[in-house]
Amino acid sequence: MWAPPLLRGGGGGGGGNGVPGVPNDPPLPGNAIKQALPGEVKPHIEPILTSGPAKTILCAWGHVHFNGPDDDSPRFVDLVYAKAKKFQAGVHSFLGDKADVTWNVTLRAPSFESKSLEFLLELRNDRGDTKACGAVSSGKGHFRMAGGELQTPLLHVDWLPRLQALSPLAAPHDAVLTCRYTYVHAQFFIEARCVDLIRVGEENLDVFEVLRVRPPKDANKDEEWLYTLQSQGNTGSDLCSDPVSAAVKMCRQERFPEALTVLEGLPEAHHSKMTHRLQDKVQRCVERNLALSDFLANTMNGIRQQDAHIQGQRLGPATMKSSS
Repeated sequence: MWAPPLLRGGGGGGGGNGVPGVPNDPPLPGNAIKQALPGEVKPHIEPILTSGPAKTILCAWGHVHFNGPDDDSPRFVDLVYAKAKKFQAGVHSFLGDKADVTWNVTLRAPSFESKSLEFLLELRNDRGDTKACGAVSSGKGHFRMAGGELQTPLLHVDWLPRLQALSPLAAPHDAVLTCRYTYVHAQFFIEARCVDLIRVGEENLDVFEVLRVRPPKDANKDEEWLYTLQSQGNTGSDLCSDPVSAAVKMCRQERFPEALTVLEGLPEAHHSKMTHRLQDKVQRCVERNLALSDFLANTMNGIRQQDAHIQGQRLGPATMKSSS
């Protein structure tokens, strides 16, 4: 589908549309507009964007990966649309085995951090042959509506490299991954653990594996539960009791032998593909007497570096299938 918004990462110069790094778009012929916007496709929820100067908004962006058989691809598309409707997501495009989805960009989505992670969890836990996983990152974005008769949302985010690093990690490990920032804002509703530390640009990025939705609490214990979470602040300090998160902290301090002991003692039921990957990394650091810089550099092995033009990729407008 044509008429996509431009979602871009940090960097680049100013564009003619008033958003840093976003160039002007060529106009689309009138007859092509009719072909690109069929009547059976319509906006999922009332858009929150309007024409005018660039505005700042908090939002989330996720990549959904399909790991099932090729003949199950239509069901994957249907499932993504169904879950998007439930969790107020904007589905922008399907490219190969990946879908791009956003929250609180073209569609209003309160508590979008937790909604985005619940969306991915339900896709991953689907009982059919459709095997899905993915990654989500969130933060501040700058957007505006641009164009003439055909309005196109333009979005610029500085944190896109985080998503581009998390996404290729999630696919081969059947995981739902996110960063610390997103987890902290969803921790009242989501359980997660830190399973890795990677170098992204100039920052060391904590990789969080999302495990499950927090179970509903007894009504008589709600106040006690909320008090416990709030007393932990907004840093995800409840992770201190998690052995995998503790092992990652030890790695940050270059205490690799201690981290390896913790991971080797972890019950198999508590392991995942991501924790086995972490254990292999720590094992190599111990055997070769490596430093933290080697641990971080080794993390990127096997992760495809994204070309610069990916940060300017086009995404289709948020749509849903017509129920008619």
